[in-house]
Amino acid sequence: MRQDQSRRASLSQRAAHLVSLPLFRGLSAPDLERIAGAAHECRYAAGEYICRRGEPGEELYVITRGSVLVKHGDRVVATQHAGQ
Repeated sequence: MRQDQSRRASLSQRAAHLVSLPLFRGLSAPDLERIAGAAHECRYAAGEYICRRGEPGEELYVITRGSVLVKHGDRVVATQHAGQ
């Protein structure tokens, strides 16, 4: 598969995943494709920090696999799972 075809397939897969999430359900196909085009995959190891309190919030994270602990100090205040 050529790289541009692969990129389009990946873009379609990301857009399809986004529309399955409540936050993105009401968006049009062009809007979903624009967001999917700006998205990129990040992987984090167990125990690795994604962000810390007080850091500027400049990104949106969508959990596609696994779960994320939200902590305040050493106390877990929430757990987020894929699709939330």
